[in-house]
Amino acid sequence: MDDRLSALPDDLLLQILMLLPLIQLVQTTVLSRRWSRLWMEAQILHVIDKEVDGGGDPDRFEGVVDGILSVYASRLGGRAGCNFQISISKEDNIDIDRLNSWARQAAELFGGNFILSVETVKPADSEEDESDSDEELENFELPCFEFAKKITLTLSDRLLCLALPTSAGVFASLTHLVLMKLRFADGAGAALSEIVSSRCPCLLSLVVQYVQGVTALTLRTASLTHLNLSYVQGLRLLDVVALKLIGMTVQCCFVDSNGAELRISAPLLLRVEWADCCPESTQVGPTYHLKTLVVGEIPPLAWGEGFIAHSNFDMILRHFRRTHVLELHVPIRPELQGHGRLMEYIVHPEQYTDLDLVVEPSRHMFGMTMFQLLKRCIGIRMLHLKLSKRKGDTACSSSCIWDNPPGWKNQEIRLNSLHEILVSDFNDKSHEVDVVSFILKCAPSLQHVGIEVGHHVSRLSQDTILQFNKYHPVKFF
Repeated sequence: MDDRLSALPDDLLLQILMLLPLIQLVQTTVLSRRWSRLWMEAQILHVIDKEVDGGGDPDRFEGVVDGILSVYASRLGGRAGCNFQISISKEDNIDIDRLNSWARQAAELFGGNFILSVETVKPADSEEDESDSDEELENFELPCFEFAKKITLTLSDRLLCLALPTSAGVFASLTHLVLMKLRFADGAGAALSEIVSSRCPCLLSLVVQYVQGVTALTLRTASLTHLNLSYVQGLRLLDVVALKLIGMTVQCCFVDSNGAELRISAPLLLRVEWADCCPESTQVGPTYHLKTLVVGEIPPLAWGEGFIAHSNFDMILRHFRRTHVLELHVPIRPELQGHGRLMEYIVHPEQYTDLDLVVEPSRHMFGMTMFQLLKRCIGIRMLHLKLSKRKGDTACSSSCIWDNPPGWKNQEIRLNSLHEILVSDFNDKSHEVDVVSFILKCAPSLQHVGIEVGHHVSRLSQDTILQFNKYHPVKFF
């Protein structure tokens, strides 16, 4: 029988082999001399402990990783350009000395992406409290990856900390650094500022999410274009000078803004996403190129007993004034009863031409909130109203606190500059019909009106269609 598979060219054969789990891919080495080298040309090497540990044998998992690194070290005539990834989900497979050794070897052998994911799950029947544990924390020591293009670290195991390299060395090729679900070892948080500012000359993107141990982040970079900071617990200072930064996201980092400091100098910023409190001391340099400002409420998480943080929308808007599009995320929740008053101060009409409103009704009425907001936006030209995260009927009751006072429907706002309206995920409920009708009534210069009906709505009532078309022809889709 002809061996048609072996007759295929290497590049096509490698695409087929890449469909195999890693352990089976490596096992093809026994077939022939040609196969013994072919697996080493794979673009991705992903070692997953639960796939290779033989049903609970950590020695097997460690042996596979050791074997792969040993083969590359002995056979490779240069540096592999593939991505190397290790995923660990079982505590028995965590050996800090081996993890550190694997990282050091990977830094020497691979020029692609390095990904280490340690996400262990505490047994459901375990009653041990982490705060009462006598076990010592262990440091995963990130070596200097001179040739890696991207590094992604997830270290969610309760006993692991991240220690950053303090010795000499430059991450010369690194363009993306992602640090997620981890805690920094003592002093390592400060080292992050130094590494990004002085030892990553080509870094384009920095993502830091769900981390502990970074109280101050001072970045001086001429290469960074995107910065994403989310749930950086305990951050007190963010000081950024980034000449090429075009996108920045900050979420749930300054939930206690008293005494915190924010300083941003990024003249090329195009987009800012902010779902956080605004620190008391805030300085933002000129943002003449800013196109989109996204401002949202902090997700409903309790930060300390009896304390719930809220975004102070008006504060951050004072510092990012020059932009075309304001995207405002407005959750309607009982604990935010002061939102109606906040809307009176949230927008300076002359600053925005396009307004995107993402409203989360959560069973509450929102017409009064829209009225308070739109009367501050009489100069907008385009309005996009997106309704999301409903919980049942939009209108909770006739006495909803969010519809007080209910006379907003009889008020008038002159939205003379408004030329285009788009409503997304519209539901044929009486309150949503009233809100859209009110906006249409107040905009005499409309040119385009589009309403995207929610997928859960089979058809709109004829009365709703007639009511909308009374003000302007509407395109439904």
